[in-house]
Amino acid sequence: GTADTVLPTDAGTTDALLSTAGSSSTSFEIAALGGTALGPTASFTGRGQASVALAFTRFGVSLDVGLESARTRTVAPVTVTSTSQWASLNGLIHFRPLDRLRLSLSLGVRLWRIAAETTGADANATTALASFGGVAATTATIRLIGPLSAQLSLYASSRWRAERFNVSNLGPVLELLPWEGGLLGGLVLEANFL
Repeated sequence: GTADTVLPTDAGTTDALLSTAGSSSTSFEIAALGGTALGPTASFTGRGQASVALAFTRFGVSLDVGLESARTRTVAPVTVTSTSQWASLNGLIHFRPLDRLRLSLSLGVRLWRIAAETTGADANATTALASFGGVAATTATIRLIGPLSAQLSLYASSRWRAERFNVSNLGPVLELLPWEGGLLGGLVLEANFL
């Protein structure tokens, strides 16, 4: 009689756990991040980034846009100042080792707009170009309270080639190497849908 009572109870518990583990959810999040990067020159620069992401259980997609502070190099009497903005489309995979902690890996394609201004020459000039490449990131998101989370992201990106800004009679004054990496941190608002 005891065996007949225990077995149905165990079976019911197992069914409930399987049902919970197999359930799916969809989440939507908006993030605002700031941080620093090294490359494509030998100096650090500040940057800001905003993103939206849509995740289905463990997989998802995200779109981000960002900008960085100016990079400057002087070869007397000329100074070249460069700024850049970008947009990326990424694929994501998520892991949740803890209830409040989510780890994410992402891989995507990125389009840059790079502008440069030359001052100090006989005729000041500005120019802009487009470049493309890839970006990869590892991100940790920690839920703080309600829909608000803190996020920390370590990333690396690479353009398809280096960019050089030349000045007549001086040659290349500023060179932007094709790689860069950095650290971003900020806040995330997340909404979950079953």
